Amino acid sequence: MSSLTEAEQTYGADDMIDSSRNIEKFIKEEVDLDQDGLVSKKEIIHKMEKSFSQQRQSEVDKLMDKYDINYDNKISWNEFVSTAYPDEALRNSEDLDYDKKKFIMADLTQDGVLDSKEFASFYFPGAGNEDMVEMVMDDWLKKVDLNRDDFVTMDEFLASQSDGNPDIHDQRKLREHFNEDYDINKDGKLDKDELKEWLVPTRASAMRGTRKILTLADNDGDGHLSMKEIIENDRSLHPLLHDTNAYKDEL
Repeated sequence: MSSLTEAEQTYGADDMIDSSRNIEKFIKEEVDLDQDGLVSKKEIIHKMEKSFSQQRQSEVDKLMDKYDINYDNKISWNEFVSTAYPDEALRNSEDLDYDKKKFIMADLTQDGVLDSKEFASFYFPGAGNEDMVEMVMDDWLKKVDLNRDDFVTMDEFLASQSDGNPDIHDQRKLREHFNEDYDINKDGKLDKDELKEWLVPTRASAMRGTRKILTLADNDGDGHLSMKEIIENDRSLHPLLHDTNAYKDEL
């Protein structure tokens, strides 16, 4: 019987040594912030939020290219409307009014145009603009909080996500996210602080991704990942630790 592990048989022992060294270097430099040799839940969340932020900025750059008609590296309201609402019949919609409110709030310099940072907060409410988060949250509450108690129950949450056509599999997944990811104090409803965790997708996605990582690799159940656990589970963790697209289906 071979003494090599399955991974060593697949990749070769020498390749595994190089791979292990690269993983250890990456973890020490990018993830293990306190340099204690263990990766905590907080450190995984931090790493993933950083990756999401980089991914978001890349997306903002592409959107800037799309909307910036006069190539001045800023987006005017007219540029946004002509690109986002090419059909003039749509320009009297509630969606346009809502976008106008967001545009004004994102325009922190009040110069009538959005630079890259301001445009990021316009498109992604969690991009450093707390006022935008509050506005989006209040608007969402008006639509979803049917009994007007400033909380969102499980039923209200599910109704807001079903579009009138509930799918059993999707409902089960949504219930799991509600209970395990969003309802932090486990009282069966979401308050405003908990809603922020859901409405700012980078945070919520990082929490879900972290839970998945710990489920896959925390072999001793201590809530941390040792270097040994990370290296042993690298084939499973690689797309999770390096590529945030691994969770895109959950956003």
